[in-house]
Formats: sequence, structure tokens, C-alpha cells
Amino acid sequence: EAAAQMDFTQMEVITQQGLYTRRLLMNMGMGAVDDRILQLDQGDAPRQARAEALRQWRREVREQAAGHVRRQFLLHGAGKGRALREQTMRAVPFRHLREFQEVKTLVRRMARRLASLHQRRMKKSRRGMLDARRTLVAGIRHDGVPARLHWRQRPVQKSRVMVICDVSSSVSDAARFLLQFLYAMNDVLPRVRSFAFASRFDEISEDFQRYSPDVAVGRVLDRLSGSGTDYGEMFADFWRRCERELDSHTTVIILGDARNNNLPEGAEVLQQIRRRVKQVWWLNPEARSRWNSGDAVMDRYLPHCRLARQCASLDDLERIVDSLLKGLN
Repeated sequence: EAAAQMDFTQMEVITQQGLYTRRLLMNMGMGAVDDRILQLDQGDAPRQARAEALRQWRREVREQAAGHVRRQFLLHGAGKGRALREQTMRAVPFRHLREFQEVKTLVRRMARRLASLHQRRMKKSRRGMLDARRTLVAGIRHDGVPARLHWRQRPVQKSRVMVICDVSSSVSDAARFLLQFLYAMNDVLPRVRSFAFASRFDEISEDFQRYSPDVAVGRVLDRLSGSGTDYGEMFADFWRRCERELDSHTTVIILGDARNNNLPEGAEVLQQIRRRVKQVWWLNPEARSRWNSGDAVMDRYLPHCRLARQCASLDDLERIVDSLLKGLN
């Protein structure tokens, strides 16, 4: 009823969500709840226990109110122009992106822009140092004037990227967009091998060779997603399959929340992988404050990762892939 009395169509930027959430809570009478909690806190143990229960209830209501405001912002963002729409899609968490029909087009456009930028970087980096001898020889025909500069060409590095994605229900949306993004850049990342796991582990490269990225991702999630994530068994399977192919030109990217259901974490196998490859990157869709909460064991994996970052939105993903491409030059 409180939401029905508010006009959410006036929200124009993502930062207004906090303001509208506070307004919604005030319309619901949350101020009286705050006063009641203060009163109960001054009483005896039973009243203080009641105050704590009310605080927990208040947190849950605030989360529900924030979720409602977020959905309203997503629904009404369409009328604010393409730039604002894209800004919103790039910033919202992956789990909310399905509410946008244009997200696939945006992912492809972002990937093409990043690929074009990387190709320009590659052209410049391969140019190498000035080749003085060739420049002087070529200048003889112009009376010794170096009319054209010649550069030593750097050899092309045969980089390989191996991606391992947790496709369990808690992180499947992040895996979906990471895979779509990487395979949309096949012009500059031609040697990508992909693996996915939840309760079991399998290579999914062939799915992307046979189908478009969005279709391939759907097939992979249908086949492998579920509960019961086992990171220790995943690392062991990956090592058995790929040990001979791991070398100093290989980058291993792991996307997951490191929630291992209290099973053996397999950090010693990740250490073996790290010693063999160029670098291991870990992308975690959760906030850093939650990386070691509950059954998450991120602290056991961090010593073996060259880089570990939160990856919860398209903006995060673009920055990470850009850093990856720079490192492959």
C-alpha cells in the first residue's frame, strides 16, 4: 500500500534507489518501529530480546523494500534514453540483468569495442623498437633522409585462456555473462577453453563451437547447473585433464563464490596449477565482505591467485577482461 502511493517513474539515476527506499520505509511507518526498539532496549532481558527480534525483522523488511525499489527502477528505466538504460544495465548485479531484453546486444557491443581497442594496442605493441639499420638503408634512396621508419617486429605470444565457471544456482548468472563476453571476443581470444562445474565437472568448449554464445550458455546451464558444489573435486578433475597443456603461456580464470559445502577445498591442487601456468585469476560475484562467510573458503585460494576481484556487474566484467587483454600483450 505504501508503494502504491509513490511515483517511481521519476527515478532517473541508479543512485536514487537509496532515497526512494527510505521514503518507502517511512511511508510504511518504520519510524514507529525504530522508536519501539529504543524503548524495548531500556527494559529487562525479555524486552531486550524482543528488541533484537524487531531489529532482525526490520532488516528483512528493509531488504524487501530495497528489492522492490530496484525492480521499479529497472522497469521504468526504459523511458530515460539509451545512454541511461545502458548505464543501468552495466551497473546492476548480474542476477537482475534478465529483466532487460537488450542485454545480449549490449554485451556484444561492449565486447566488440574492447576487442577493437585491444587490436589497436596489439598493433602498437608488436611494432617493437626502432630498426636503425633498415631505416638508414631505406633512406639511401632519399639522399640519406629517413623518409620511413622501420620497426623490429615482436613475436606473437601464443597465449591460452582456460576458464572454469561455477554454474551452481548462486553464481550461474555471472557465469552466463562471463562466457558470453569471452566468446564474443573470439577474434582476439582465439584459444579459449571453457569448463563448468557444480556437483560435477565437464568441458564445454564444444558447446560454443557448435552454437551461438547465448544458446551454448543455456545448454551448459541445463546440463550442469545445480547444487552441491565441490571445488576440491573440480580442481582434481581439471588437473587430470589439462596437466600436459598447462604452461607459462596459460592464464586460468576461475569464476565462483568459493562456497564448497564444507568439503575438502583442494587448495594444494590449485597450488600445483599456479606453479605450472602464467597466472591464475579468481572472479568472485560476491562482495569481499562475504568471501569467507558461511561455507566460503576464499582465504584458502587467495595465496595461489595472482589476481582476485569482485565481478558482480558488466562494468566489473569489462574492466577485468580489459586487464586480461593487456596482460596477454
